[in-house]
Amino acid sequence: MGILWAYIIREILVVLFPVWAALGFLLFVLEWLAQVFNLKTTAGTALLLYLYKIPSHLQLVFPVAVLFACLAALGAMNRAREIVAAQSFGISSRKILLPVLSAVALASLPYYWVTDHLAPWGMLKHYELLDTRVKQVPSRFSQVRQEKIWYRNQEVLYNVGFFAAEKNELHNVTIYTFDDDFHVVQTITAAKATWNGNNWVLSDGSISLLDRRLETPLVEPFRTRSTRLIEDPRTLKRVEFNAETMNQSELHSAIARHRALGINTAQWEVLFHSRFTFYLISFIFVLLAFPRALRFSRVGSAAKDGVFVAGTCLAYWILFTFGANLGNAGRLNPVFSVWAPPLVFLVGVALYNRMTSTQGA
Repeated sequence: MGILWAYIIREILVVLFPVWAALGFLLFVLEWLAQVFNLKTTAGTALLLYLYKIPSHLQLVFPVAVLFACLAALGAMNRAREIVAAQSFGISSRKILLPVLSAVALASLPYYWVTDHLAPWGMLKHYELLDTRVKQVPSRFSQVRQEKIWYRNQEVLYNVGFFAAEKNELHNVTIYTFDDDFHVVQTITAAKATWNGNNWVLSDGSISLLDRRLETPLVEPFRTRSTRLIEDPRTLKRVEFNAETMNQSELHSAIARHRALGINTAQWEVLFHSRFTFYLISFIFVLLAFPRALRFSRVGSAAKDGVFVAGTCLAYWILFTFGANLGNAGRLNPVFSVWAPPLVFLVGVALYNRMTSTQGA
């Protein structure tokens, strides 16, 4: 059994890795050809810009490579009657399935490295090059931080927990006012500050007077209060938050911090969980391909397999995109929106396999 396991694993991986690389490169070529003439930069910069995105393309096409590799490798074994020979020795189809799943599990190790390390690094380099070479502006990742920021405006010092630039909102704001001796004389805290076009409107906060002549500070809560102590939002430089440039650990920490500030993190949670669902759908694709590869005559079936792969991937991508869009829009729980599609697809695969087995096709 050990020899058979090693043989099946080798046959799967020998097909999977070249197909995976080829599909990733194909996406790179298609995107590069679609965008190269729209970029006002040199051909070399345009090429490098999209070369950095190849790891993210590899992340997307891994399940497709798994499906194709299982069909091709097992189909070749079936044509050579190697599957029949194994079954004649009492080795069941389920026992043949185990090394196939093991091969995909082994391939998931480099896939994890690509997803969690190489793809975020590549997207970071892509956006840096896009900013500095194509748009010719400072890199969005070399500016002031977007969270836990300290600013100074003459005699005023203020701290911002998070700056949501797209909404012109500040969260967890603390404003310190100093006297001539640089002693704090007033502290203003607010859960949120919103720019109304002329000034900032603080909400759910309090004002503390810290005059040294007072034994205890005077605290006055407020629901809303306007202030000009904070600069115009256009002058508050920030770092562009981009989840694509973060690995899973960094993204998880960022989501936790932003949720604690009351910020909607639905889109980031969708991306975080979708990376895990690509592992699951890869194994589901194995369950779909395995009985097909063993059931049909493999002579002259390359075209049928190609159509089958394309149709399967298109069906799942439509289902996944529909769920992810609902999660991004906040209409579904982000976790449910990305985990439901592979689970629904798993049920569909089980019904498909049962239906085709009862038909004897």
